[in-house]
Amino acid sequence: MREKDKLHFSPSFIFSELDFEDQENLIVAFKDRVYGFYLKPADLLCENGMGFACGLLCIATIDSLARLSYPKSNARIEDWLKNYIPEFQEADFAHRFYEDFRCGLVHEGRIKPFGEFSYESKQLVLSVQGIIRINPHLLLKRVIQAFEQYLTELKRDPNELQIFKTILKKDYETEVAHEMSA
Repeated sequence: MREKDKLHFSPSFIFSELDFEDQENLIVAFKDRVYGFYLKPADLLCENGMGFACGLLCIATIDSLARLSYPKSNARIEDWLKNYIPEFQEADFAHRFYEDFRCGLVHEGRIKPFGEFSYESKQLVLSVQGIIRINPHLLLKRVIQAFEQYLTELKRDPNELQIFKTILKKDYETEVAHEMSA
């Protein structure tokens, strides 16, 4: 996001302020990015009954966090769902979420048959006659909980932190260098 001739990593941090060696600042900036660009907008959409758009931002968040948590896994989204959101351990919910919701929405702009978002569902994930229903409000709440858990892991686990820093540096070092030279 470019604003006032500065490229933003998050609402509060510009790329030229990122220091990949300052773990505390990097985690704060990343938290600001995920809440500012994904979770807070998803919450606003959810509050206004826009479950489809809320769900899509939750999927983008899950995708990002799964990439950081399981960078070498071919099934990283399914692995992430099973490990961070217990409801997805049941049946084939993680696989169906990946195929029908994530791939459908990201690649085709639709949820593939037989998947639905529904605020009426009292459960996060429900299977009714082969149809998978996901409550976008409950999904958002669980993604927020999982994100907070991940932030705690970054602070406690040096290996997890190193993976995080390596991926962020690889992804964003060009933007940082460009903004510092501008």
